Amino acid sequence: MPDPTTYDRDQSVTPAGVIVVRTVRIFVIGFATILAVALIAVLILVNIDLGSQKERLTTYLSQALGRDLRVEGELALRLGRTTRIAAGDFMLANPEWGREEEMVRVGYVSAAIDSWSVLFGTPRVEHLELRNAIVHLEQRESGERNWVFSSAAERQRPDDGSREAPREGPPVLIEDLIARDIESRLRIPI
Repeated sequence: MPDPTTYDRDQSVTPAGVIVVRTVRIFVIGFATILAVALIAVLILVNIDLGSQKERLTTYLSQALGRDLRVEGELALRLGRTTRIAAGDFMLANPEWGREEEMVRVGYVSAAIDSWSVLFGTPRVEHLELRNAIVHLEQRESGERNWVFSSAAERQRPDDGSREAPREGPPVLIEDLIARDIESRLRIPI
């Protein structure tokens, strides 16, 4: 019986054995590389300061909402299992037909949002804080309301007089709300 602790050069490895070893080695190296890239991407997303992308983010949101959105103060955004956002001097414009230039102006807003809930199911806001806010809600005689937003596709559709009811998004669950110094105004036709 050969001694397993010694190597005999006359014993050769079969070509099938070499292929299996190489395949396993390539699979392990490939899997480790993919895992390392994914880990680096997660670490970058969790630790990157997305507040430095304020202009790009507000431009994107303005286009998505069809209204001017500005953050004149600081913006902090942290991605993770819970996405955290905080903004100072936040403003959302009214539609062109609104009496006031701004629909919402908030001195400070912060939110903690369960990231998975946004992707799967009802979006869940774990914490929302608003301070020093003014909200102008209006309804036109035609029934159009300034708090209902249309999609970009709906805004590009030619206005032929026939109006579909605006699509409603999913309900949002707000678990904890702190609101200080809030002024709201509602204008509806009588």
